[in-house]
Amino acid sequence: MNILTSSSFSSNRFIKNFARDKKLILTVFGIIFFFSLIHLFCIYKPKYKSSARIWIKNADSYPFVVNNDYENSSAPLTLASNPLLTQMEVLKSKTLRKKMANLIAEKYPDEAGAEKAMIAKFAGSYNVKNKTNTDILSIDLKWGNPEKARDILALLINEYKLKNIEMEKSLKSYRKEFIDNQITEIKDKLANVRSKIKDYQLDHNAVNLREETDELTRQKVSLLARIQEVDARITSTNSKIKSIKDKLNLSTDEAIQAVALGTGNDVLVTLRSELYSVMQDYSHDGIKYSKTNPKMVALKHRIDTIKDQISNQIKLTLGQASESNSDSLSIMDPVRERLVEDLVLSHTDLKAFKKEKESFENSIKNINLKQSKVPVKLYDLTKLEQEESNLALAFDELRIKQIEAKLKEAESVTGFALIDVPSLPKSSAFPNPLHMFIFSIMAALCSGLMASAAKTMSQDLCEGSANIEKTTGKPVLGVMPWITKSAYKNKLLIDFSLKKITSNLITRCTSKYNKIIAFTSTSKVKNKSSSLYDIAVNIKQAGYSVVIVDADLAVPGMLKNAKVFNSVNLSDILIEIDNKLNNSEPISKEQILKTLVKDSKGMTIIGNCRGVDSSYELLSKKSFKTFLYILKEQFDWVLIDAPPINVAPEFNLISRHTDGAVLFVDYQTTFSTLKRFMNIFKEQNVHLIGTIVREENPSIEKDFRVSIKRQGLVQELKHNIKSMGA
Repeated sequence: MNILTSSSFSSNRFIKNFARDKKLILTVFGIIFFFSLIHLFCIYKPKYKSSARIWIKNADSYPFVVNNDYENSSAPLTLASNPLLTQMEVLKSKTLRKKMANLIAEKYPDEAGAEKAMIAKFAGSYNVKNKTNTDILSIDLKWGNPEKARDILALLINEYKLKNIEMEKSLKSYRKEFIDNQITEIKDKLANVRSKIKDYQLDHNAVNLREETDELTRQKVSLLARIQEVDARITSTNSKIKSIKDKLNLSTDEAIQAVALGTGNDVLVTLRSELYSVMQDYSHDGIKYSKTNPKMVALKHRIDTIKDQISNQIKLTLGQASESNSDSLSIMDPVRERLVEDLVLSHTDLKAFKKEKESFENSIKNINLKQSKVPVKLYDLTKLEQEESNLALAFDELRIKQIEAKLKEAESVTGFALIDVPSLPKSSAFPNPLHMFIFSIMAALCSGLMASAAKTMSQDLCEGSANIEKTTGKPVLGVMPWITKSAYKNKLLIDFSLKKITSNLITRCTSKYNKIIAFTSTSKVKNKSSSLYDIAVNIKQAGYSVVIVDADLAVPGMLKNAKVFNSVNLSDILIEIDNKLNNSEPISKEQILKTLVKDSKGMTIIGNCRGVDSSYELLSKKSFKTFLYILKEQFDWVLIDAPPINVAPEFNLISRHTDGAVLFVDYQTTFSTLKRFMNIFKEQNVHLIGTIVREENPSIEKDFRVSIKRQGLVQELKHNIKSMGA
């Protein structure tokens, strides 16, 4: 169970135990307070606080120059930081603390000590704070002497000033050195790039690639225009050739052969005339003679001979045989000769035009090849020129920054201004002796309360009816007071509490389990008999028939407490019933009921006058169950005084035959004990009706006092009525 989770537990148990543990609290309080006073008067020394304030004017560091995406570039870290926190960390740095420890040891020899001890002492003596939304830092320093506190704070501010200047100079020097290195590097790169541009232009004969590109474009346009002109001439010449062919009705080769055969060849003219004459004779005689006639054969032979002679003559004239099927074709007039001459000239011009066009097209191909190489050259050259431009721009910017860095390096300006000089303390700082005295009292008191709380937690006591009710999960039927008062008041209070317990028990016990009820206790000793007897008396006074069975046969006590000495022992009755059951003899209920005796108050009680060793054996027999059922039929309530649950195994035997159980919880019972009992009830399937708790100073005392006052008022009222009647 988590002790700290229950608010009722904390408010009831711990607070109640504080009052019970007064001696423990006072003892711890005295010890702690005594040692606190020794510390206050013998060890404690007051400290004095000196304060100063400084204004951080410009905590941002000078940024490094970023050189256009080249290597070794740098950027300031303070762009993403808090400058005031940075300055606070500088004031708390180990280097500054070590320096201050050495200065204090030199200036104040009486304060000198081990270096680590001095550093630790100084580190715990001052504090740096920043007021929200301001650029002001407050520095507080505590020391054992007011003058030393002021002087040491002044030393701290001066060392911080020197540290600030040193850091500023170091940053500026590093910045200047960085810029110088960047200028040297960029200057070398710029010279290298310019040398590459010069070599590239010489290697590719491209002093100006843009002008070369423009010239190639102009040449290409001019050639394209000339090609268009040649295409027009070719078209015109083809049209002229077609027109001449149509007029001559001859192809070009036929026209040339006709001209060649028709001018200046008398042999051909004679042969053709002779051929025409022989062909006419052959045609004339063919009417009269057949083709086999000797004359016709002679004429046919003559025609073939003349044709062969004409072919040979044409071959001699043209250098080859004529392809024309018309051997009589010839051109001999001047007009047709001029047409043929124009045709031949046109063919010559057409071939010339085609050659010229082919030449122009080859030139354009060469220009296209050159133009295809220009973009690569232009890209490489442009890249080099762009790199040269970037380097030149970075070089110019760095030269300006170099001049600026030299000027900044010559400056020695601190990053803060002193607003309030270190003050001279007039009184000791917190905590002063009065504060220490109050702290001593509070510490001693808290230690005493903590000791009491620790004791309460370690004891695991389940004090208070609320805790018991929460642990068992069953209601508390009532509270038996654990008090030490006069016998009369004690008896009246106990009677009052027992009546409330009886009332709650009657209310809780419904018809389901209102017959046989076992009473047991968390105690290891038997101390509940008188309480059970008083509860039985109260039930009887409420009009019910009640019988009390003292089932603790090993340690009986009920008959003795009730002063009954002539009773028959329960063990004897059980043995007799067992014998009859074994012999199958009838059991007389009237005879068994006659053995029951009553005390002076009319209470029916059955038990043993002396203890027996075989109690477990007797209660485990069927005779005990039979005896209880006989009582259940005769009485409204059968109250069994069972042995303690944690020491006697007989309770398990008794609980089997009961309708419920009531648990007496002793004062200062632990949680673990209650949990163990609840597990036993659960394992034995015993219905727990509720608990009767013994508490120290229970709330029932208030109800009792109210009841006493009420009874007094009733008595007074009766007396007044009686007086008025008299």
